[in-house]
Amino acid sequence: MTKSERFALDQWLSDYPKDMMYEKIIERLDVPNEWKLEDITVRGLVENITTEQVAEIIRDTKEAYEMSIG
Repeated sequence: MTKSERFALDQWLSDYPKDMMYEKIIERLDVPNEWKLEDITVRGLVENITTEQVAEIIRDTKEAYEMSIG
């Protein structure tokens, strides 16, 4: 997992399988109308939005991190 991927996940998730690849975590989150997953816990700040929306926020955070370090 890259630094940008780990950074983005850690910003928005309080728990997730550390041995799971970034893309797999995003794939698990990126489900329409899902609010909670058994093995992935979102931070309180985003607990009232769908996991699909959390996946989009994580992707945006990863991209912003990568752009900031050039």
